[in-house]
Amino acid sequence: MPRNEVSIPPSTDLLSDVRVLQTQLEALRNEVNHRFDGQDRNVGLALTAAEKTTAIAQQTADRAVVKAEAAASREYLEAQINAAKEALTAALASSEKAITKAEEANEKRFQSVNEFRQTLADQQTEFATKSEVNFRFSAIDDKLHTALTTLSENRGKSQGANWLWGVLLAAAGIMLTVASVVGILLTRR
Repeated sequence: MPRNEVSIPPSTDLLSDVRVLQTQLEALRNEVNHRFDGQDRNVGLALTAAEKTTAIAQQTADRAVVKAEAAASREYLEAQINAAKEALTAALASSEKAITKAEEANEKRFQSVNEFRQTLADQQTEFATKSEVNFRFSAIDDKLHTALTTLSENRGKSQGANWLWGVLLAAAGIMLTVASVVGILLTRR
């Protein structure tokens, strides 16, 4: 049976059925609250993981820049020994590579953060909010209250109608008895 369906045992007592439904409704409420609590915990853990991933990616990018700058400085010093012109050209080339690597590292970091943000946004649009679930539960409570009120009114009307028929039948029986006695008395005279 799918989790969304609620099994209702066959019963002749509607009030008992309504109580069973109310019990099942409370169980569903508890399960939804439990799931929302778990979802909040998971989102918090995911955000913490994303922040750590971002920090690691930033450190990696910083290290790449430091390494690239160190390589550029070394090449620059070596180039100065050989020739000032060659040293300047090599330093510029190394700096551009370092910048490109740093930009690529930053781009990869932002891509992973954006993918994670998109996943969280998708979850927010796909999962029901607590207010939506509470609104639906409130509507079900209203319907149950209306059903109980109608049931109570119908029982009262039914009991009143049964009582009236009983009184009418008793009165008719008494009238027939009196008419029979009068008829017997009149025929004996």
